[in-house]
Parts: sequence; structure tokens; C-alpha cells
Amino acid sequence: MIKYLATLLLFATLPLTTWAQMTFGFSTAPVSTTTLQNGTQQVTFPDGTKLNDLITHVLIDGIEVAPSSVSPDPTTTTLRNGELEVFVHDGRAYSFVFKAPAATFTAVIMSDPHIEQGGHDGVSVAEMQSMVQRIIATRPAIVFCLGDMDKDSENSASDFTSAFRGFNDAGVPFITMCGNHDLVPDYWEGGDRGVTYGGGHTANMKALDVVSKQLEEAKKHGVTEVVRFHDSNLKSGTTQFDPFVVNFRGVNFYCGQTYWFQKPYTNPGFMDLFGKSPVKYWSPDGVIAELETFVRSHGDVPSVWMQHYPFLSGSDCDRWWLDECKPGTVPVSDATQYSTPRAKKLKYAQLINMTTNPVHFSGHTHTYDQQTYEGITDYTVAGPGYMTGSVYVVTLQEGVGVIKVERKSI
Repeated sequence: MIKYLATLLLFATLPLTTWAQMTFGFSTAPVSTTTLQNGTQQVTFPDGTKLNDLITHVLIDGIEVAPSSVSPDPTTTTLRNGELEVFVHDGRAYSFVFKAPAATFTAVIMSDPHIEQGGHDGVSVAEMQSMVQRIIATRPAIVFCLGDMDKDSENSASDFTSAFRGFNDAGVPFITMCGNHDLVPDYWEGGDRGVTYGGGHTANMKALDVVSKQLEEAKKHGVTEVVRFHDSNLKSGTTQFDPFVVNFRGVNFYCGQTYWFQKPYTNPGFMDLFGKSPVKYWSPDGVIAELETFVRSHGDVPSVWMQHYPFLSGSDCDRWWLDECKPGTVPVSDATQYSTPRAKKLKYAQLINMTTNPVHFSGHTHTYDQQTYEGITDYTVAGPGYMTGSVYVVTLQEGVGVIKVERKSI
């Protein structure tokens, strides 16, 4: 290991009659060393330097001493970024502050690719593969897709997987979630029910499986934690959509699928084919309660919130917050606190505002927009087909969160 010497001249904080000189060997060269007014030495390292295992050896007045003769041992001490560290040797105390500004990284956020779906600004597999390679060339740390992955009620998912496989091959964590074209609504046009035996339910299972498999893949490439939210009080045989949080480089990314209030439903049975056993829907209250419990214990972590539906963008925004494609909603079979779009949005905003430095992203409308709801900025991103390869490029700082949002053509 290459060792760098940094000579630090300072006053001892205990009484002494001579100048004392302490020399550290570092595994990474410091950018600068400054003496503060109180005599403490501030040593600054390049952005993103890890402070653990940084000090390799110690010298006092030019003579190397055993690290174990210093209390605490500088070579085994976990240094704290920007905080005072005091080392004592032979009755003399030496004070330091070690600083390593947190590294920045970029996230690319897109939505609504509608792979191989005509009439919805969709793009082909080949077009998306080309765009994926252009995104990789910009060296993003992580990439998100906010739903509407492929064709309506797509049962194979092969087109989407093929279109985005480049991220996995390049080792870039890629996280996707479901939109309203992936999870069918209560009703399609003309009063036709969305979730049916052999129909929408099968497509839902395939879409949720794609999301889960991609989460497992992302964990191989730097995603350190995945927490999924599930109402444990619902019986088996119920489909839940398991929105989730991933932690990446000190930032929590809250991923709500279509939206955090999507209603679970009892799986349709064979008799549903004859209209004898219609699907029952259940309230999302249990999932929201689990989310609130998590937020209350992780509110100090910087956050990015995402779901398919925007807060305000789109003339029919509220209709989608009622799980409708066309007017017509199946009521839940139990009690709920969130029966109106306003009740859902206010609760959602309350949870977001309980976290640190929150920013919100959404898709669905196929247009770029920026709205504010209850103090929360919501950036809506258009699909790549509509905007010819345009995405949001988000700059974040580890442990800080979003510091810049830019719309760019890739």
C-alpha cells in the first residue's frame, strides 16, 4: 500500500514546555491540512474517501511509534467525518478533525416505455436497447423506471426484459415498478372488470414477478437494503402489490408501484368465469400503516419518493387515484380511511414530509411537468417514445439526498 506522510505541527492540549510534532501515514493522500484557531489540525481528503482504515502508522517528533502506544490506536479507530478526534501519547494530547465530503452520484429516472405497444408512444425493443446503452455511457450509479413497462396485460414480459437487460449486464442497478398498464384497474372501458380469472390477474402476477426479479438483480450491484410493505392481516390467496424502499448510498428510495394506495384483492377463482365469484377488493390501510411505521424510524435518512401516478399533473389525475380506467370503482370490502383522492394525497404528503430532504417523481401523463403539493415538489417524466429519449438525470450526495434535477436527452 502506498503511504503518504502528512506532517501536522500542533500544540498539545495538555501542559507542555516544547513543541510536539505528530506525523501520520495515510493510505490516501490528503488534499489539505489546516491549523484551526484552537490549534486543532483539520485534514481534508478527496470527496468520497472512506475514513475507516485510513491511518497506517504514527510518528512522534519524526520517530515512528507503535500505534498501540497511542490512545486510542489511530490505525484501528473509526474516524468520524468532521468531528473532533483526540489522540494521547506520553501524556500529551493531539487534536484533529478529519473531513471527507460525501461523494455525489447520479440517478436516471424514466417512465412509460410501453415496450412494443403501439398507440401509447411506445418504443421497440431495439430502440430501448440503444437508449440503454446511451444511458450506460453517461455512467449513472442507478436507474429507475416508473411503470407502464410494456403492452397492456402482457403475460410474457420477454420484451421488457430483453429491452433493459443491458443494465444488468453492465452492473448498473436497475429498478422498475408497475404502472396502470401493468396492473389492471378495477374496470376497463364499457364496464368490463379488469381483474378476472385467466385475464387481468395473470398479467398482474407476471408484472409483479418482473419487479421482484429486478430487485434481486439490483442487490447484486450496490443496493444494500430492500424493504417491502405487506398487510399481514389479509388472508392467503390475496394479491398484494408490495411497494418497497431500497437504500442506495445513504439515500432511501421509496417506490410505490402504481401508487401507494393500490387496493389488494382476493385472487379470482374458477367460478369467476361464470360471474359467480366476483373479485373482492380490500383497503390499503394496512400497507400505509406499515409504511408509516418505517418512516417514523427512518425519517432522518434523505429520501426520494416515486410512484407512477402524479400528485396533480394530468386532467384526469384524481380518477386514477380511485383505481379507475373509466368511471367505475369496486368498493373495498372492509373499512378504509382513504376513500377519496384528497384523503390519500394528504396522507401521502404527510408521510413524505416526515422524511429528510424529500423529492417526488412520477410518470403516467407522457409529458414533463413540475407541480408542488403540500410543499412537495413532484417532477413528472415523459415516456422515451414521446420525448425521443429524454429522462431526468438526478444528482445526489451520499447521506444528503437530491441536490440537482435536470431533464436531458440521452
